[in-house]
Amino acid sequence: MRSSRGDGELDLFGANIEGALLEIVIVAIWRLLASLGAPLGRFLAFFFWSGGCVVGMARGCVRLLRQAARWLSASWHTPRVAGWASWQLRRWHAAFGVVLVASAVMAVLRQALERFDESIRRRRAVLDRMAASESYEEWSKNSLELRSLEDAGGEEAASKQQARLYASGLFHTKCEHLRSVYATEDAREVMNVLRADMVRRLGNMTHSEIYRYPDVPVPIRDYIDEVKRHLKFIVDESKSDLDWKEKLGFLQEARHTFGRTALLLSGGGALGAFHLGVVKALLENKLLPRIVGGSSVGSIVASIVGTHTDEQLSHLLEHLDKLDMNLFNNSTIRQFLAQLLAKGTLHDELYLQAKLKELLGDLTFLDAYENSGRVLNVVVCAADTNEPPRVLNYLSAPQVLVWSAVAASSAFPGLYPAQDIKARNGRGEYVSFSLQAAFEGERRWRDGSLEEDLPFRELREMFNVNYFLVSQTNPHIVPILNFKNQFNRKVANMIEIEWKHRCQQLQNLLPDWMPSKWLTLFSQTWEGDVTMVLPVGSYWTLRKAVVNPTPNEVQEATHRGEVSTWEKLSAIQVNCAIEKALDESLNAVLAEVRGRHALKGLKSRIPSWLHMPVLGLPSPESLDSLLSLDDSNAPQTPQCTVDRRSDGNRQVQCLDDTARVINGRTSFDGEHTGDKGLNVIAP
Repeated sequence: MRSSRGDGELDLFGANIEGALLEIVIVAIWRLLASLGAPLGRFLAFFFWSGGCVVGMARGCVRLLRQAARWLSASWHTPRVAGWASWQLRRWHAAFGVVLVASAVMAVLRQALERFDESIRRRRAVLDRMAASESYEEWSKNSLELRSLEDAGGEEAASKQQARLYASGLFHTKCEHLRSVYATEDAREVMNVLRADMVRRLGNMTHSEIYRYPDVPVPIRDYIDEVKRHLKFIVDESKSDLDWKEKLGFLQEARHTFGRTALLLSGGGALGAFHLGVVKALLENKLLPRIVGGSSVGSIVASIVGTHTDEQLSHLLEHLDKLDMNLFNNSTIRQFLAQLLAKGTLHDELYLQAKLKELLGDLTFLDAYENSGRVLNVVVCAADTNEPPRVLNYLSAPQVLVWSAVAASSAFPGLYPAQDIKARNGRGEYVSFSLQAAFEGERRWRDGSLEEDLPFRELREMFNVNYFLVSQTNPHIVPILNFKNQFNRKVANMIEIEWKHRCQQLQNLLPDWMPSKWLTLFSQTWEGDVTMVLPVGSYWTLRKAVVNPTPNEVQEATHRGEVSTWEKLSAIQVNCAIEKALDESLNAVLAEVRGRHALKGLKSRIPSWLHMPVLGLPSPESLDSLLSLDDSNAPQTPQCTVDRRSDGNRQVQCLDDTARVINGRTSFDGEHTGDKGLNVIAP
């Protein structure tokens, strides 16, 4: 009786497994057919789905899979094998052996082919030179040589294949129209034609496959040059008949429409030294966005970027041997076990806090913003309360100490305990950021990568960011992304979407406790518009994520970060070129106004969306009070003194605190003018 009951439960379990497998196969077939680009493929997908034939196809696939599994699991009975084998040999053992032998044979043949095939040897030599390049110019030269070797059909065939990825005809038409309008020398008509298509993804120009090599397609390059020429015409006082109010209003609205760029750095422990190379490559090419953020080790590198000026950051990256990245106090198994038994974690949080305080000082998020002009964002998630992750920056947490927020963002369970976040009040005293807590420790924070490694949504909402550069070093994500690049893009995306969907389903079904929340690590968004991924090589091991890197490993990881960024640099340059041109034009107009009128009584942090008449918001005329065109009615500049105390804190005393003057900045580093005046980034 028990046997029959057990067999029934086993059959029911098998039926459930078969049903789940059938559902997965149905969805896979449907998505595969729907992804076909040809009209015939789309017709077949619709026909199969509406007619129900896809269900039969899926059942057939499941039946074949079951038969194959049954055949492979059967014993391999041969008299010759039975004579020497002391265990039961099954067919899947033989199949596995055949696969291994075939793989070995293929590897030998591949090596032999590479040895005797001149084109393969040349390609390998070029790839090695690219990996060892010391500058972008050297890498770019080798990359163009690689393209000449890979384009077997010739340059014309490669250009045609590239043109299929974007609307080349649209860019030709737009350029002709822009030239005809420019010939009229009508500034207002020029503004109208620019408004019509002031979007970043015009004609699919942000498609990453377009920029596999460092050169840019001619239609896209011509269009960007025309837009720059038109913006220069609007700003040029001698050519256009516009007053500064019209220019400023147009440029503010156009920049808000176009959007902003942000750099996000993922977690990954000591593997995050890769981020330093990404930052270095962007800074050297004047493409480092002002908005930076991250979690865990990404927040550490982002805080280094967000608390240093361009000159300081450039000097720091050129002398990495002087950068102390030894943030872990334990490095051996014995030390790990001793710390684990004593405190339940692998590392000491007090050691981490002391190191971060030494590295970053006692700056608050507001101090960091005013000193560097960059918007630093650090992600943390709650450890004791059920609330969504928080993004800390100079708007949401201006008085929070950067080192404390970064320490909390690095508190991955098992590595460090959850921590309180410290802030500085008006008297310069350290207080808890969570004032709602009844006692210390009731509301603690931990690694933001547990729930939101990359804060896409928050930066879209706060700063109008619509183009994300991502540096990815998470040890559980890096192998997946490197493996994904070996497959067809559509198939890989389909598998990724299906995997994340299943993780989210399980998370919704399981109780709301810690083990189920670990699924969030595998269901988050891993990539941005441009993603630099740590290559799987000698530097990537799981152990290296929890121990201090050696100076040689930091240098190696930094160089790999540079090379990975050089591979994406042409895409970044193209997709950020108009954004940079808008910022430069806006700075030019502000410089023109400052040259005509004395600026007094400036207000702090004026967002880019403030002066947009088309949305019913205040018109540029409201800037008259800010620009103090009438000196008799202008508010007087406050008289302030700044005292730096012995503990490193700054104390500011003002007779009139109605105004604050902040350096004008652009969206990208390397273009700063250093002029005092209107802050030109949102906010």
